[in-house]
Amino acid sequence: MEARDYDFALFAAGTVGSHRPIAPGNTPEKVQEYAAGLDSAIWLRMTQFATLKNPRIQHSKLDISLREPHLRISDNLRIRPWLFNYLLGDTNPHFDFTQLGNLLLITSSGELSGVFYEEWDRLAKENGLNLIVTTFNGGYIGYITPDELYDEHYHEVRETNWYGPGNGHYFDQLIRKTIER
Repeated sequence: MEARDYDFALFAAGTVGSHRPIAPGNTPEKVQEYAAGLDSAIWLRMTQFATLKNPRIQHSKLDISLREPHLRISDNLRIRPWLFNYLLGDTNPHFDFTQLGNLLLITSSGELSGVFYEEWDRLAKENGLNLIVTTFNGGYIGYITPDELYDEHYHEVRETNWYGPGNGHYFDQLIRKTIER
């Protein structure tokens, strides 16, 4: 995009897991084919431009509190918090929020399940916003899933859901309240 008509292009990893894009293969040629398809789709959609009616520009960071971490080995066996902290160090739990006009960009240090996104996007549209949610903002606190999935044996939920049940609801409420603000 920058090589053509735009001065700036940005890639952001969105919600993750089963919502990832499906490329036709993982060879360099197949990845290039997939990238070319994305490029074509972007250029087809970039035929309209609008004046920014809301000149609002805001940015903020929200440090969040979490319970003590643990790493599940099995249903009834977990690594103690002091060992988790020794092995993994500071996880830097926070959100970054940026609003440019009616675009709201939310970044999270939690790897957010894509299961949440449809409802957040609907809520954003109801509030006159276009929403982009991305992860990996300089911290990493593990995978955040809906609470009802916490005890499932999916590898993301078991291996990287480090702060226990309740985080799905906690993150969902933080993001909903931000959108509604």
